Order: sequence, then C-alpha cells, then structure tokens
Amino acid sequence: MNIYDIAKEANVSIATVSRVINKAKNVSEKTLRRVTEVMEKNNYVPSKIAQNLSINATFKLVGLICYTIDDLYSAKIAAVLEKKLREADYDLILCCTGRNMVQNEKSIDMLLSKNVDAIIFISSAFSDLSEKILHSLQKVPVFAINAHIPGDRAFCAYCDDYAAAKFCTETLIREGRQKLLYLYDSEAYSGKEKLKGFWSALESCGKDLEAQALKCRPNVHDAEAAFAKAHKTDRFDAVLCANDLLAAGVLAAAEKLKVSIPEQLAVIGYNNSILAECVSPKLTSLESNVSILSELTAKNIEKYFAGQEIQANYTVPFELIRRASF
Repeated sequence: MNIYDIAKEANVSIATVSRVINKAKNVSEKTLRRVTEVMEKNNYVPSKIAQNLSINATFKLVGLICYTIDDLYSAKIAAVLEKKLREADYDLILCCTGRNMVQNEKSIDMLLSKNVDAIIFISSAFSDLSEKILHSLQKVPVFAINAHIPGDRAFCAYCDDYAAAKFCTETLIREGRQKLLYLYDSEAYSGKEKLKGFWSALESCGKDLEAQALKCRPNVHDAEAAFAKAHKTDRFDAVLCANDLLAAGVLAAAEKLKVSIPEQLAVIGYNNSILAECVSPKLTSLESNVSILSELTAKNIEKYFAGQEIQANYTVPFELIRRASF
C-alpha cells in the first residue's frame, strides 16, 4: 500500500496524508484520526516521497551515472561519493550506461521519475551529451566529475588532463628520455586532452625527438601485447600511459622482454591508483586527486541545497608521484 491508497481509503487528498505523516499543525483532529487509523490498519510505513510532498523539501536522493564501474578510477569516485553523501544523509542510485546514448536517456528518465534531487556524472565520456539529454537535465542540478557539461545548473570538477600529460612528458624529456610512447585506451574528452598534452610537450621542447601514440583496448593484457609488439621495431626509452592499468601491462611486457626499469625504460601511469603500489617495480604515476574531486562534489551538493554559492567549474591541482619506474 502507498500514499495514494491511504488517501483513497481515508477519503482525503494525498497532500493531507503527507501533512499527517509530517505532523503538520493544520490538520483537524477528526481527519488526523481517520488517516492514522487507515495507516495503522494497513501497517503503512511512510516513504520519502510521502514525507516530502507537502513540505517542499528535498528527497535527499542523488543519481550517479558512470561509464563503467569496472575501472579503478570510477570505482574510487563512487566509493568516496557514497561515503560522503551517506554522511550527509543522502541516498545514492547508481547507473552504469557505457557510451550507449539510448541507455543514457533511459537512466536519466528513470532517475528523474524517482524525483532525485541531483544527478552526478563520472567520466569525460559524458562531455558530449545529446541536446535531448541536456534538455531533460534542466529539471535538476547536475554535477560532473572529470567531465564538462553545459547548463545554468551544471557544476563541473576536474583535473586539467592537458596540462598534466604535458607536464609528465616534459619531465621525461627534461631527464634525458629521447624516444617516447603514449599508450591510451580512450578517445573521450579526457583522453583527447591527454593526447594533446603529450604532443604539445614534444612540440615545445625544440628537440629532434622520436615519439608515437598507440591505442589499445582497456585492459592489462592488451596493453602488454600492444607495447611488446611496438617495442620490437621501436626501442622506446619512456612510456606515458593514460592510466595505471595500461602501465601495469607495460611493466609486465618489459619484464618478459628483459627490459630494465627505469634504466632502459621509464614508465609513468596516471591517476595514482592502488595499482601503482602493487606492481613491481612500483609505478610512478600522475596524482589527479580523484578523492578531492569526489569530496568536493559531495560538499557542493550540500552547499547547493543549503542555498550557498558554489563554483561552476573547479580544477584540482596535480602532481607526479615518483616511484621506482621513473
């Protein structure tokens, strides 16, 4: 039984039932008794919707849409968001949609039908949403992590991937590396920015360096195979990887090829995930501060509904965490 059934049996409006649930003062004793008796008879437990219908409050329900939960980056963001939002008494609904626009639309429609207060997008794969989706998103505030989403109520937090990849590449060149490879697995917005940063560093260094960008599938085995194949013809002395998973594949290939790390080959990962500490040798990786991005987004949701001002776009600092691979 729901609030609509209670209202029908008690012969009152839905708003009246909600006022009874919320112990509002503007309900007569007679109406209060009638509604209460119907609720007790049917063992009715009020839902959040019923509790909020008449008081214009938020439901404290947030939708989280991600490309996939399989990768360490998205999983870390989801974990931090769930913890921080739960501490603020928010509930979370998770949707994994991939890049399927139809599934994106279905997930957004489902979340809006459940009266979510806000929607969070993880991954730059959502930086190119359709006009139809953007129109439907005007109904709620939107928060994006590592994505750029337009709108008057869109709030984005991200690491400057262009600057970060350029910095990593410049560091490799500055420390004497002459033959560089950029290994990546995505051409989403973030991936494109990293690739541009890689080439920009090479163009600005003013040296006659050799460089190559190579795309592989997003798993450690394909990264290992892709690097091993490329290294047969091009003896790279440095590899910048779009994420730590790909870097783990490069390290595995280097071990089999008996390429010494970092003497013959320097390897840099990206995101400074737990993998960086687990592989051998331990991986130098770009810290993109995913935890800060997630915590900031959770705080911004609280601020938004408290009527406080928040930045529409926020960039977190990055740093290169040096370990044994470089």
